[in-house]
Amino acid sequence: MQSSFLKSINLTGQKLFFTLVEPETPKWQNDYLCGTGMEMYTETLSTSFVGMSFPQAAELCFVKLKLLLLAIEILHDDGSDSKISINPKSQVKLTQDTQGFFIAQSADEVKRVWYYCKNCHEDVRDEKQIKKCKCKSLVQPRNGSRQKAREKSTP
Repeated sequence: MQSSFLKSINLTGQKLFFTLVEPETPKWQNDYLCGTGMEMYTETLSTSFVGMSFPQAAELCFVKLKLLLLAIEILHDDGSDSKISINPKSQVKLTQDTQGFFIAQSADEVKRVWYYCKNCHEDVRDEKQIKKCKCKSLVQPRNGSRQKAREKSTP
């Protein structure tokens, strides 16, 4: 009995494996399976994002870096506690050391947002080629302070 049970599990596992690698698998199913492997990660955005609105930064992350930016940490000018703002309005401008919240496959993928340098990577088409550059703007060390973005009103 135990032997037939193990054979049944083995056959089920084989069917699942072949279902995942079959070329006839519908696109939505492949997308779903890819999505199940994603997690939330945080990373400091590079100085190339300073002055951008959240929608501009989210678009650059999605189109250029193939990352989904969901939220940022905001520290108000009055020094009050920081807050996490999901998809903040366009009046929110990113400042140095802004912490972003991403949905991605791995922390290594999210590192692209820290390494991204407009001077060095603007013309790079393959997001996997965005790695640490020798540009002076990224030589600065990461500090241990709270990451922040300040809300600024546009006139």
